[in-house]
Amino acid sequence: MSRGAKNRKFTAAVKEWPTRESQAERRQAQLDRRASRRQINAHGPALPTHQLFILIMTRALQTLSILLLASSVYLAVALGHIPLPLPPKFKEDVVPLLPVWSIVSLGAYLLFKLGWGVLTFNDVPEAYNGLMKEVEMARKDLRAKGVLVD
Repeated sequence: MSRGAKNRKFTAAVKEWPTRESQAERRQAQLDRRASRRQINAHGPALPTHQLFILIMTRALQTLSILLLASSVYLAVALGHIPLPLPPKFKEDVVPLLPVWSIVSLGAYLLFKLGWGVLTFNDVPEAYNGLMKEVEMARKDLRAKGVLVD
């Protein structure tokens, strides 16, 4: 934030000096926000804020959980802890290569998604024209300030 913006913000705050009522309202709103952060739901127990992140399943946490589950199942099968009725030839030849094939399959899928996105990409002439207008306005502004542009 620039110095001028800070000064304007400060002078605006001084002009509208808070009254006791507005201070009390702000304090109550702050307490309400804290209470809502700590409360899971209306019937659940209140937890400290640092423990709430455990209960939220993000996309990264979901992906990590699935990868951990898949790798655990693979290791259990590869090490023989889960007795599967597989032929010994399959266990010796195919099971050790499953991680490699899963990575190759993931790469092929991602390349397909990338190619499909490039193939179906829509040109947006309105966005291009708007961007060129903004570039031209920036050039005019810089020229007015004495900066060489081009």
